[in-house]
Amino acid sequence: MSNSWVSILVAIAAVGLVAAGAGAILAHRLGLRLPRKPKRVAFMPCPDCGTEMDLEDKSTFTGRDMRTYRCPACGREQIVDNGVALWQALHDAREEDERESAPPADQSGER
Repeated sequence: MSNSWVSILVAIAAVGLVAAGAGAILAHRLGLRLPRKPKRVAFMPCPDCGTEMDLEDKSTFTGRDMRTYRCPACGREQIVDNGVALWQALHDAREEDERESAPPADQSGER
């Protein structure tokens, strides 16, 4: 494959004309290997050796933002609780808003 095709793909991706999925499919069909995004999201130093840890897993299904990091140097695994997951906070806010905007229930006991 010529460098001109690679330049064109890079230019298209740079200006955002190709969606992420379509760009990956096009690159695959043209036989290009796109670099993977690094697993590192933010600097998380290993408590044992100080090396930057890799993000192994992110889970929010419990309503908490739980992340598992692993040190590539010493192999230590660290689980970090980053608080309430965004979806849970939005869900709770919507429920509270619905409760506040609901008409008051008739409490007279008559039907």
